[in-house]
This record gives sequence, C-alpha cells and structure tokens, in this order.
Amino acid sequence: ASIIDSVQVAAFADSDVCKKILKADFVRRELPFFVTVSPSELTDKKKDGEGGGKILVQGVIDCLFSDSDGTLTVLDYKTDAKKSGVTEEEFRTEMIEKHKRQLNLYRAAAEEITRRKVGKAMLWSFALNDVIEIPQDS
Repeated sequence: ASIIDSVQVAAFADSDVCKKILKADFVRRELPFFVTVSPSELTDKKKDGEGGGKILVQGVIDCLFSDSDGTLTVLDYKTDAKKSGVTEEEFRTEMIEKHKRQLNLYRAAAEEITRRKVGKAMLWSFALNDVIEIPQDS
C-alpha cells in the first residue's frame, strides 16, 4: 500500500474511461491470450523473402470493455514517467510510438478471442492522469 499513489488512483477512478468501464455490459480484466504472428509484426525490420514462420506471443490485456455502440476498447495501464523538460504533447507522441505495436497486437488478440470488433485501443497514463488513444495500424 505504501507504493500506491492514491492521487493517481483517484484520478483514474474519476476519469471518463473508468465511468465507461463501470457502465459497460462486457468487461474483462487481466485477460490472458496466445496469438501467432509473423516476425515482421514484432519488429521494424522487414526482410526480403522473409520465411513463413510464425512466433507464438503470450500476453495479458489489462482491461477489455464494451462501448455503448457494442464495439470493444482495449485499455492498458502505463506508469512511464514524464521526464523533466518534455512537453505533454511530446510525451503523448513518445508513448504512442513506444507502445503502439503492443496495443495493436492486443487489439488483434482481443478480436480473435471475442470475434468482436475492437474500436479503440488506449493507454491510461498515470503520469498524465489521462488516456492516450493508439491509432490502428493500417
């Protein structure tokens, strides 16, 4: 209990995303998954003539919940600290770049598990006490 920042927890509890979770018809927390992906999905390095091999990826989705329109939202909690001198906008961009591959993998896994559309993938940043939406890879 001594390491928990009660101000940050209270900020999340008071957030719009928490209110959506509390109203959702479908909520899964700590949802484990296994998916197979091509090596190129896990790295920026694309190789010509890449083999057809697959990699088994295991993970846990922090929170998956339904929106009012029935689509799902993937939410991942992040405790990354914002460095001194970094603007909020720069931090948001950094967080998107750092975590987009992970969240898009979670999005695909959630769709495979539930056979439902995931409309949004987002981070809850405890440093900002706010959500950061992750754009879907094309």
